[in-house]
Amino acid sequence: MRFLHLRIELLWKFILFIALISVAPLLAMGWASYQVSRYAIESQAGRYTQELTIQQRSYLDLLHQEIESLMANLASVDDIKQVVSRDPVVIDRFTRLATQARIGYILSGYTNLRGLVSIDIFTAGGEQYHVGDTLDVQELREDALGRIKEAAETAQGATVWLGIEDNINNASKESKVVVAARQLNVIPGLGAGLRPTGLLIINYDLDSLRAHFARANHADGVSMVIVDPSRRVVHATDRTHVGSVLSAEFYKRLTAIADGSFVETIDGQATFVSFSRSSMSDWLIVSFTPMDVLMAPMSQIFYATTFLLLASLSLVGFGTLFVSNSVVSPINQIIRGFQRIQRGELASVKPLRVRSNDEIGDLTQWFNTFLISLAEKQQAETDLIAAKEVAEAANRAKSEFLANMSHEIRTPMNGIIGMLHLVKETELTAEQRDYLTTASNSAESLLLLLNDILDFSKIEAGKLDLASQPFAIRPLVDGLIKAHAVMTTAKAISLSADIAANVPANLYGDELRLRQILTNLFGNAIKFTSQGGVTLTISVDEVNGDQITLLFRVADTGVGIEPQKLAAIFDAFVQADASTTRRFGGTGLGLTISARLVDLMGGRIWVESEVGRGSTFYFTAAFIKAPDDLPATLMTHPPSVETGKEPLPEPSNAFSDNNIRHSEESSSESAALHILLAEDNVVNQKVAVRLLEKHGFRVTVVTNGVEALDALSRETYDLVLMDIQMPLMDGLEAVQRLRQREQTGGGHIPVIAMTAHAMQGDRERCLEAGMDGYVSKPFKVDILLAEIDAFFPEIRRGRAGMP
Repeated sequence: MRFLHLRIELLWKFILFIALISVAPLLAMGWASYQVSRYAIESQAGRYTQELTIQQRSYLDLLHQEIESLMANLASVDDIKQVVSRDPVVIDRFTRLATQARIGYILSGYTNLRGLVSIDIFTAGGEQYHVGDTLDVQELREDALGRIKEAAETAQGATVWLGIEDNINNASKESKVVVAARQLNVIPGLGAGLRPTGLLIINYDLDSLRAHFARANHADGVSMVIVDPSRRVVHATDRTHVGSVLSAEFYKRLTAIADGSFVETIDGQATFVSFSRSSMSDWLIVSFTPMDVLMAPMSQIFYATTFLLLASLSLVGFGTLFVSNSVVSPINQIIRGFQRIQRGELASVKPLRVRSNDEIGDLTQWFNTFLISLAEKQQAETDLIAAKEVAEAANRAKSEFLANMSHEIRTPMNGIIGMLHLVKETELTAEQRDYLTTASNSAESLLLLLNDILDFSKIEAGKLDLASQPFAIRPLVDGLIKAHAVMTTAKAISLSADIAANVPANLYGDELRLRQILTNLFGNAIKFTSQGGVTLTISVDEVNGDQITLLFRVADTGVGIEPQKLAAIFDAFVQADASTTRRFGGTGLGLTISARLVDLMGGRIWVESEVGRGSTFYFTAAFIKAPDDLPATLMTHPPSVETGKEPLPEPSNAFSDNNIRHSEESSSESAALHILLAEDNVVNQKVAVRLLEKHGFRVTVVTNGVEALDALSRETYDLVLMDIQMPLMDGLEAVQRLRQREQTGGGHIPVIAMTAHAMQGDRERCLEAGMDGYVSKPFKVDILLAEIDAFFPEIRRGRAGMP
């Protein structure tokens, strides 16, 4: 069923594709052709209908012209004018008969006017001259005559077409006629004020009018009406409409222009309305053609197009079914092959037969090639996994080696630095003190090198994380200036800093790593500058909500860097002067570490330099703005060991006189504190004991975790300083057992880890094991004392006044 479903799906996709590239264009072309044809036919039919309407109006105008010509002839004949203008008393019977004969003779010349019913001339004296279908003119319709006379007087000698009107001759067989009238004046055609001499009325037969227009070629459903200026229908295809009155609104649309057309819905059917106005009588010829009649040819086009499209689609469908077998079947075989491969049945999958020399054949061929190479790729994958395991093992070995190296180097370094400090506290000659100071500085340099290598290794391994704690930017800069003042004073160069006013006072970020970057840049700038000075400027680079990016600029007037060496200045173990006779020391890791730290802080670092004129290092770093009113206790200046980061060594000796606190007050307050020191290294034991005793603490020493637990079970101590790596039982296991024992026996003794394990995560492991604090070796006396003071506020208050 799965294969059947897949076949149908592919088939329909194929049909859809064919439809898109063939049927859809055909549909589009058919629809476009239909629309073009519709527009063309509609336009042509509308134009044809309009032309027919104009032709009918032309005939109407011709009829009007014939009648008006007749009226003009009658009005211009001298005999008729004389009779009309005479006093009826003097007109004898002979004259009257002659006049009527004269009218008949004139009428006989208008052979086209077969529809004339009668001609009547009324004199001003009341005489009537009549030629028509009846000789009985005694009974007149006075109301109709009055309307005609009033209209003729208003026209002042012009012909008036009144449309349908009652026949004034009541005896005539045509009760309704088309009436044209004209007032006869003394001098016909002159303006108002002239004396009228008579009234000429011509009545035309409605049936004759209808007979002509009925001969016009009208398609089924097409109708026509003639409307007089009073909106009355003079003629209509449907004779029941004759005499009816058009609505004022519809008539208004017909009188907007002389000729035109529009589409109107009449009796619920869209109807094409064309109209033309007679300039002689203001009568309107209006044709009504249903849109269905106009668009009848389009139906044939539509049905033919639809049939062709359906036939095309059927052919495409049958063709697709036939072709799909050669397309879908190989694909199904390939899918079944992949499914067996996924189930691990590679051996059961055989190469497929290539059925065609097209893309499907190429696909089948490539599937066969895939089968042949799959075993090799699987083997390569196995080898890659093995290599990955070897690399991971090597990485673990590297991390273990780095941790061991850190511990093994820091342990003796703690002893060396501590012992050098203790020796310096003794009475020495100037020469001896100079030697010891040199050795102490060398030890500090070695510690700096160790810190750089460890930081670089942690960054390379992706194990260095940044902290986000509040700190104050200006005290940090002040501290850096003071810390490097000794170096700049010795070289007689200036060191200054300028912080823009819009730089926030407090920020969230990693102060320790920012200090490390600036320390590296300060150190390099001072080292390579012999005259002039070093300047730090800090400004705002970008603000995005609560996030702010600062721009730091460290400029010096030193030796500068050659242009060809600028590109590699931030690479590991690279210095601007790498010659064996270089005057300046260093590992070349400072700028590399700074560059990596800047990257972790969401910024970038670059340098501009000119040989002999100095260098300017720029870097940006992103921080979060902190409120200006943060409590002082939250500000980490100098950084606390609680950040989990090893504090950077200051240029002064870690055990210098400035870091040792001398007070008889502090000694007396500290004497009550009994500290248990768990340390296996003899040298470190001596250093720690001597320094703690100098600050008034009582110290008991044990060499491993077993002895520490035993000592804690026999005697009460205020604090434990616990090394981690010790024989028999390490510090982590010892503190875990101590905490378990405290759960049953009650109480809690503070334990501070004091260890050479300073890798990423070592502090966290110590705290997780149950320790309360962490100090890395080589330790600074003030940091160790700060950790101890945290558990004994009264001691901290006693030390508050000490330098």
